[in-house]
Amino acid sequence: MHFFAWALRGASGEGALGSRPFCSVVRSAHQPHRIMNKKTNGKMPLIYNDPLTAVFLRILAWEQSFGNRKKMLVGKDLADDFLQTARKELGIQPNAKGGGAQIDFVNRLKRQDFLRGIKLNEKEWGLKSIWRLQSLPNHRFVRKLSYDPHVEQIIPDPAQTNGKSEVFQFLVSLRAPDAPKLRVTVGNGRPDLKQLKAIRGLYFLREAKAKSLEAKSLEAESLYVGQTEEFDVRWTQHTKKKGEGEIKWWVFVAPEELQETFTLDSLNGAEALLISYWSEICHTTNKQRGKDKKPAPAFLQQSILLVEAASAALIWLMREKKFKFDLWKLPFNKCPVRHWPECYLNPFNNSSEAD
Repeated sequence: MHFFAWALRGASGEGALGSRPFCSVVRSAHQPHRIMNKKTNGKMPLIYNDPLTAVFLRILAWEQSFGNRKKMLVGKDLADDFLQTARKELGIQPNAKGGGAQIDFVNRLKRQDFLRGIKLNEKEWGLKSIWRLQSLPNHRFVRKLSYDPHVEQIIPDPAQTNGKSEVFQFLVSLRAPDAPKLRVTVGNGRPDLKQLKAIRGLYFLREAKAKSLEAKSLEAESLYVGQTEEFDVRWTQHTKKKGEGEIKWWVFVAPEELQETFTLDSLNGAEALLISYWSEICHTTNKQRGKDKKPAPAFLQQSILLVEAASAALIWLMREKKFKFDLWKLPFNKCPVRHWPECYLNPFNNSSEAD
């Protein structure tokens, strides 16, 4: 049995989290990254094709938001410190210190104009929407939070159904005292109105490859995330737009005991963070990051806790529940490391396998 002190959700992920074991799943430092990302052509700014680049630049932005951080002197500091933190956050083994692969990674970002010297491209990272990324939950913490939750009930038991057209519901308590208890509902057909009506929460829609009316081409498999008080209404809107057969499954996550105190400000803030969180690692079709206004601190804290818990619940479902739905997997972005994305779904970075 594993036991944790749940602490230090900080954006850089070091401290107590940084000292925990990691998953050894990456290329050797002597192997160059043959796949390098470019910024996507989507409407949302600060979206990148490669999860490692997305997390690295977000960590760097958080560090550089504090004027007294004088640690970043040369490219080697970026590679030996912040790039390795990003790798551990995603479940990827850090490179050997001083190796050439990480220096090459940083140099490529400079050539692509994501970095200018040792600082971020201010034209992009000076945007007002940056609060969503600076308040983002730590992937490593969320992955650990997904470990072995207490499930109080299952309606119905997926082992006793064929899984072809069902709705399943779980009451989930995660192993953190500040994580809200969750009502997690999963389905691949029309939601049950009695179970979901007038409940505030976050949702995930798994989209199949669909023909874009604008581009007249097949779009990649994708994930759409959002918030709602009436998920059955939102599901109907999405299926009318995409076609009912194109939504392969959905997950709706609501705080079980906070409905009366979980405000709309907190819900809107949670949506903005949820979109940013999953857009770092998956192909999402959200066109914007939700509301522009940053919630007040008390509401933002509620938002962060719900996003951590909802994301951990989804990771747990992906790892532990084998529903017979079409495309019961997440559309992860490609990352130029071995064992991606399996390493992300592993709650512990403790593999002894090396490249």
